[in-house]
Amino acid sequence: MHDIHKRTATMLPTLLSKLEAEGYKVVTLKFKKSSAPVEMASL
Repeated sequence: MHDIHKRTATMLPTLLSKLEAEGYKVVTLKFKKSSAPVEMASL
């Protein structure tokens, strides 16, 4: 979530707790910087 409003930051712990209580798992995604995808087929 990216938000500049204080209310979002205030309610975030409650939202995450409720989602986890419903069985969701909160994770952080990390991406490696890589080169452009390899072309698989020429058309």
